[in-house]
Amino acid sequence: IELEKSELKPHDRLGKGSICVIEMAGGGAPLSVPDQAQFSVFRHVVIGESRKYLREEVKKAAEKADLKASYTLSFRDAPHPDNAGFMPYVTSDIDPMTELIKDSIKRVTGKEANIAYFCSVGDFNYLGSRLKTPTYLFGPIGENYHAADEYVEIDSVVKTAGVIYDYLVEVLKAGRE
Repeated sequence: IELEKSELKPHDRLGKGSICVIEMAGGGAPLSVPDQAQFSVFRHVVIGESRKYLREEVKKAAEKADLKASYTLSFRDAPHPDNAGFMPYVTSDIDPMTELIKDSIKRVTGKEANIAYFCSVGDFNYLGSRLKTPTYLFGPIGENYHAADEYVEIDSVVKTAGVIYDYLVEVLKAGRE
């Protein structure tokens, strides 16, 4: 419980991370104290919350809980040290590629681009945080993502394709200049 009360570090664009206990194991007969217990936590981090920071966070929570037992902390296995975790990133508003995507959105849709940040993890975290390249999530209008009744509006799929095409043309032109 003390871990869930941790003071999360805020980031001006990403907001605060989150802590969610996703699995617990251990126990035995009712009203007995188990010899061993374990739990898994999904920890959504923001820039500035490194593994060192997370270790300190757990240590502080254990101290606040006045934990009498020993504990170990481990991170999920990764196929390579450079792939350990979905690291947060932000993209510069003044990057030339950001300007190009914003211009493409305006040309195709007639609307200004809505640049926003939200809590999520995916392959884009690997590209944005490790390659240090502008990385955008962009797509059609829809609802109920990752659910049985997920849908997109067909006309927005066409506009999305148009924006991507326009952007790629502009990137190729910029590369020749």
